[in-house]
Amino acid sequence: MKTAFYTKKYVFLFAPFFMAIILSITSSCKKENTTTIFDTRSIQIVNEGVSEISDDKIILNGIIENLNSETIIDHGFIIKEENQQTAGTTISLGNTPKIGPFQYTYIPHTKPELGNSFSYHFYLKTDKSYYKSGEYYFKVDGIKIIQSGTFAQATGDTVHIKGEFSKVDSKYSIDILDLNARQIPIVLNKEKTQLSFVMPATLGTHNKIVKATLNRYESTKFYSRPLINLRTLGRITAPTKLNYFLYEPVAFGGVNSYEVNNYDGSLRLIIGELQIPFSPNVNLSTLSNLKGSSFRIGYLNGRDSVIFPQQIAINRPTADLFQLTAKEAHPNTLIKLRFDDYTKYYYNLERPTLIFTDRGNSYTIPNSPHDYSEYYLGEIPEATYNVNLKHAIGSVQSSQQVNIKKLHWTLPTQSDYYPGDNITISGNFIDGNHYTLKLENSDYIYELPVVKDKLQFQIPSIAHGNTSWKIGYKQYDGSTYFTSDALKFNVLSPAFDSFSPSKGTVGEVIVMKGRAIKYAQHFFLGDIPIIPIISNNDEIMFQIPLSMSKGKIRLSIVTNGKTISPGYLEIY
Repeated sequence: MKTAFYTKKYVFLFAPFFMAIILSITSSCKKENTTTIFDTRSIQIVNEGVSEISDDKIILNGIIENLNSETIIDHGFIIKEENQQTAGTTISLGNTPKIGPFQYTYIPHTKPELGNSFSYHFYLKTDKSYYKSGEYYFKVDGIKIIQSGTFAQATGDTVHIKGEFSKVDSKYSIDILDLNARQIPIVLNKEKTQLSFVMPATLGTHNKIVKATLNRYESTKFYSRPLINLRTLGRITAPTKLNYFLYEPVAFGGVNSYEVNNYDGSLRLIIGELQIPFSPNVNLSTLSNLKGSSFRIGYLNGRDSVIFPQQIAINRPTADLFQLTAKEAHPNTLIKLRFDDYTKYYYNLERPTLIFTDRGNSYTIPNSPHDYSEYYLGEIPEATYNVNLKHAIGSVQSSQQVNIKKLHWTLPTQSDYYPGDNITISGNFIDGNHYTLKLENSDYIYELPVVKDKLQFQIPSIAHGNTSWKIGYKQYDGSTYFTSDALKFNVLSPAFDSFSPSKGTVGEVIVMKGRAIKYAQHFFLGDIPIIPIISNNDEIMFQIPLSMSKGKIRLSIVTNGKTISPGYLEIY
């Protein structure tokens, strides 16, 4: 029968003075750094009122809502008859209280007489403080309640109280002022051993202790007697919206979150197979172990278990909302998922698993730890696969397929080339990708783009003789995969076939011709190095130096350590 019977805390007046003395003493001692964690929340004790009054006993009720780190010395009740000159009778319950409701059956020394008034409160003494509940007053009026405890009731429930109500008639009614309810009609059975009334609106409360008072209103006098304590039960209403994105809160009504005392966790929501403490707004993305995309919803209030007829559902992506950025890929490469509304559908959840399926075969594609859109292809067989995103809240298959193919290419039919020649390689190259070309037994590595399903490259000047080349691509781990086949061909040395004119004077331009001549390492006029002017791969030019003497002088090139000369240039 709680009204305002909450805890009061008493502290010693001289506590600051004693604390100053202690600090002055301890400041001269050796300091040690220690950390002690104390529960500093206040002890909460509540007077629950009287549940039965008879000739030989009075049943007293209380609740301990919270304890802290303070050492309990004693706890119990102090009961006093009004107009009694003494401090009352102290009833010790020991020094080991427990959180939760409890009751004590008080045996009076003398039989209570009709009209006697009593009061009592609950106390708790610690090594630091003294706590007491509010005072509860009651009168012996001939009405006997034989039911104990606090009734848990929801709006519209019929409350039945068993007892002795022979002196009660239709002039009496019930007030529950904590719920703003007055003059609630009562119903008595024929024997007047049961009093009933309908529980008024609980005003969105849960676990609120309210007092039902039996009253008789007359023109000349007013009678009032506390009858019984009631604990309100919240009744939750279902959300009106039934489809949600993960970032949208699901709103539950019916109770006022500021009026919910859920210390015992009795008010819980049912979402799917989960039961969670009541909250007026629930983000589905915060619920762990949530499975499926549609869920039954309901609630528990400590007595009732209610499942609403409607379900709520998470909006799931459709097949056209996501796809891979490429329709083709090689094994062991990185692929990317394009999903513009990803956050909307997977907000605050674990990343979905990418699954490739083909004719009963299924392959899980690991995801990158760096980017939600990146996945690592393993060594999976060549095939055209369906693409699925699998998740506990539901799976979806993309409208796109992906073709996984191992790298294959075709050897050119030509076997001899010169430096600077262009080589075109056909194969199952993927447009937009780059491929690695490596000259074996050298440091030469070159990245080549794909042009119309083909690779094209120019033979570098460092290549000569019989050469072997490897073709491959970058894998997701940064290493390069090369096919087992090698591209092999012979690279001929640059040629020096002719020059013109065959004679000239200083300052005149001489043209030198020969296949791939521009790739020769050195050019000489006699023993004097010359710096050519490049015209094209097979033709270069130079100007006869002004310092040259008249006469015939050998014109030559050096390539791969070999000197080549078609003849002498005559200078006049």
